[in-house]
Amino acid sequence: MRKHLFIILIGFPILLYSFALKSQCIVDAGKDTVCCVTTIMDSIVLGGQPVVMSGVAPYTFTWSCSYNTPSSSYTASDFLDDTTIANPTILSPSDSTLTFHLLVEDGAGSICRDSVTILFSIWGANLMTKYAGIDPGDSVRLYTSLFGGIPPISYKWTPTTGLSDPNDLNTWAKPDTNTLYTLTATDSVGCQDYDGFFVFIVRAGTSDEGGQGITLKLYPNPMLDQSTLNIEDFSQEHVHLEIYDVSGRLIRTQVLYESNVILQRSDIGTGLFFLKITKDDRVLGSAKLIIR
Repeated sequence: MRKHLFIILIGFPILLYSFALKSQCIVDAGKDTVCCVTTIMDSIVLGGQPVVMSGVAPYTFTWSCSYNTPSSSYTASDFLDDTTIANPTILSPSDSTLTFHLLVEDGAGSICRDSVTILFSIWGANLMTKYAGIDPGDSVRLYTSLFGGIPPISYKWTPTTGLSDPNDLNTWAKPDTNTLYTLTATDSVGCQDYDGFFVFIVRAGTSDEGGQGITLKLYPNPMLDQSTLNIEDFSQEHVHLEIYDVSGRLIRTQVLYESNVILQRSDIGTGLFFLKITKDDRVLGSAKLIIR
């Protein structure tokens, strides 16, 4: 009898300890990170992999946050696609750092909590590209419509050919041939955005009026599946469309025969692209296209 009692007394604490280990609830809301809100917003998914480190299934998930302005109040549902799943995606950015709180209740009734902080780096720019015509041997000063990011910001123009300083935001450009200069702007947390500047050489007997009288409309922009490029007052022959990526690589060219052109996402890809309409090496107009 004493032997059996001894076994019970020894075994009972072990069972309690084992049960406590199995029922302990531990969760991971994910690592603090930066969300780059540039031409195409980063896809940020909250929660670790896995979210629940220990606990008793099933689990219920509740994500929350609070952000207030003088005129409005916002909650997690304003920023996340679903506040009741393990790994929600951020759909909308904030102009302030947000801390998302995760509460998990497991099947044994245990409640555990964790949180994750997201820093947003927000950029902006207009959708018109810049271009300038210069006489051979002349130069032009480059500029950008980019703004935002978390200072300090560093800049890099490519290609470097003909530039006085490729790291100067407003560098002078003196190319020998028609050139698309692309700008990469990088902020203090590593987020990047891009812009472009076309410089074309005005040959003898041509005009440097560029796109005067040529109006481009591109819609929808950003593109999801396809967009329409409309050229108002189209009455040109031998007009070409050129599409460049942010590295300045020409990825598509075609002759235009009508004022409306359908652009397909499947033919181009995703990202930021620069469109240029030319005739006899003269730039008639340009635009930016965002494809998501």
